[in-house]
Amino acid sequence: MTKKYPNHRFNILDFTIELHEYGRQYMAVTSDKGQKMVYVNCVCDPTEFDYRETELIQVDDGGNCYFNFKVNLTTKRLFDFMENGVA
Repeated sequence: MTKKYPNHRFNILDFTIELHEYGRQYMAVTSDKGQKMVYVNCVCDPTEFDYRETELIQVDDGGNCYFNFKVNLTTKRLFDFMENGVA
């Protein structure tokens, strides 16, 4: 059973995120140690940001409509998950 609340795009029973419902920006880097990492920036409606193709979308507040995290592709670990707060 999936239970959603308005403006929430995740299942509150198992805390899974419906990633296909978010626009995403990706930024890939290689660390000093040669590890491949990707910064993933997720937004509910990327069309609100006309600069999304050339600049990183950054907003204050907005709750789970905006979140980001990093993935180390070498170690296959996710870290630094952050969901925006709500004003």
